[in-house]
Amino acid sequence: TDPDRLPVAPERIRSFSSEAAAVPIDVAEVWLHGDLHPGHVIVDDGRWAAVVDWGDIGVGDRATDLAAAWMQFPTVVHDEFWRAYGSVSEATWKRARGWAIHFGLMLVDSGGGHDEVWAESGRVTLERACS
Repeated sequence: TDPDRLPVAPERIRSFSSEAAAVPIDVAEVWLHGDLHPGHVIVDDGRWAAVVDWGDIGVGDRATDLAAAWMQFPTVVHDEFWRAYGSVSEATWKRARGWAIHFGLMLVDSGGGHDEVWAESGRVTLERACS
């Protein structure tokens, strides 16, 4: 990803990513969507109504799908998001933030000047996850 297209200093992104990668998985594997970005969520009147495109469904670390907190919701509602989800360890939260950074970088890169909607979604995700 071109550093000039990033809303956050690459060093900050690298720091959070490295921290997340070093955190061991501390929970049992679960079924997950695996690709829970904004294009796979249908919203009705500001609320999630459906999740589509289950082509990446699998079993793994719940932190993968929990990255949606940063991808889908402004940080002002994150406390509510985590309360609604239930108990999440600090390790799982850090891995989820790492996944959000990973997905944010992919979206910025995928946009690559060709799809500004994807690129902007990635930039917003990175801003939220690295704040």
